[in-house]
Amino acid sequence: MKIIIILIIICKNDCEYASEYNNYFKNNIDVLFIDTSHLYEHTINEIKLWFPLLNNKALFIFHDINLYNGVYKRKNSFTGTGWDNQRDVIRSIEEYFETNFNKKEFFNTTLVKNNDNWRVVHDPDCNGLTCCFKNC
Repeated sequence: MKIIIILIIICKNDCEYASEYNNYFKNNIDVLFIDTSHLYEHTINEIKLWFPLLNNKALFIFHDINLYNGVYKRKNSFTGTGWDNQRDVIRSIEEYFETNFNKKEFFNTTLVKNNDNWRVVHDPDCNGLTCCFKNC
């Protein structure tokens, strides 16, 4: 089996680009990594615009789910500075899946949305990373 990885970096507003992308590739995204504004309205729009473009067995990754207000420590002992975004990213994901998550704890759960099975895995360390596996 041959695996081809293509990384495309586009300097455009991701929400504006979604419809342009769909004109070319139509529901053909295998992996989508979101690390943008981390604001509620923007994240809601990203989910609304990009989730329909995922193929049937896609992976959607959100970064900076667990932002801290102040200094945080990584597993490797390095520190960083965060800001309180009022749970904007995790709140957007919760709204989509119609559930609640504890962003400060590791979780691995399966949910059903629009006849699709989603496995949602969250690691709270280092500002958090949440992976949403569609039909996997």
